[in-house]
Amino acid sequence: MIIRALLAVVSVCSLPHATHCVVKKHHASVSTLYYQNASRFGGTALAEYPLLRTGYGVTSNVEAFYDAPSELAISARGAHYEMAHSGIGATTSVAQDGNVDLLLTAESRPPLSPLSNLYILPLSDADLTAAWSALSGTNFAAQVGTMNFIATNRGHRRSSMFDDLSASRAVGNGTWFSGELGQQSNATYGSAGETRGIASLKRAIGTDTLFNLDLGTAFNAGGNSKPHYLGAGFTFLH
Repeated sequence: MIIRALLAVVSVCSLPHATHCVVKKHHASVSTLYYQNASRFGGTALAEYPLLRTGYGVTSNVEAFYDAPSELAISARGAHYEMAHSGIGATTSVAQDGNVDLLLTAESRPPLSPLSNLYILPLSDADLTAAWSALSGTNFAAQVGTMNFIATNRGHRRSSMFDDLSASRAVGNGTWFSGELGQQSNATYGSAGETRGIASLKRAIGTDTLFNLDLGTAFNAGGNSKPHYLGAGFTFLH
């Protein structure tokens, strides 16, 4: 019991835990990301920006968020621009036990992931995340969820399961490194699932701003796509 009391509860939305938390009541968060990706086999080649998400703490354990429309600069299938739709969702802390926090998130019209196939049009998703911190100072998270989407090359509605494991650790004063491994079934209609990895370096700028640099890749081809990407963005907590 003494050890459990010493462990951090990661629902407190501080910079080291900004990815897996609920914003405090009547506080806000803003995150933005720019990324450029490409694929060895085609099927994806784009830049997307600003990927702007605004969150607000409705209660002590419920955060509502809004994903603003983003512009897609698509190189595949002839260079052109498209506007991605906006999305709305919520995250709630459903249970806390010592150092473990369970978070449930659901969203309508979620944004396109940097490692998604271009033939996917997300409709909705929901996931359950367990986040915890160890005495060593390493933060862990495990996530499982489902996404509903339209495979635009076939015009069919589909659903797929996804899961992720991630860990982050301080590598200096105000600097953290994190790694994530995950997979998603049915990358598009009739395709194999996709396994992926993401490495991130995060740096605190002041007391309420976080800068992150991301590098991600798919380890196998799914739906004629094996993308990799480079991204950078900011998170503001207020």
